Amino acid sequence: MLCTKESVAGKEKFLLNLIDTPGHVDFSYEVIRSLSSCQGALLLVDASQGIQAQTLSTYWAAVDAGLKIIPVVTKIDLQNAMVE
Repeated sequence: MLCTKESVAGKEKFLLNLIDTPGHVDFSYEVIRSLSSCQGALLLVDASQGIQAQTLSTYWAAVDAGLKIIPVVTKIDLQNAMVE
C-alpha cells in the first residue's frame, strides 16, 4: 500500500494505492519485490482459517522492509470464526 499526502485548503488529503499480493508460496519472490514499493501494509487474517504459514513469511518480510503494518481480521461473522 502506497500513501501520498497533500494539503488542500488546510485539509490533508491521502491517496492510497493498494497492491494485492498472492498468498501462495510460489509467489513469495513477487511478494517481497512488491513490498519494496510500499510504505505500509494491511495484514489480512481470515478468522475462520487463522494465520497461515505464508502469512507469517510475508509478515516478517514486511517487518524486515521497515513497513508500518496494520492487522485486520476478516470474516469474523462466520460461525467457525476464531476471534480470540
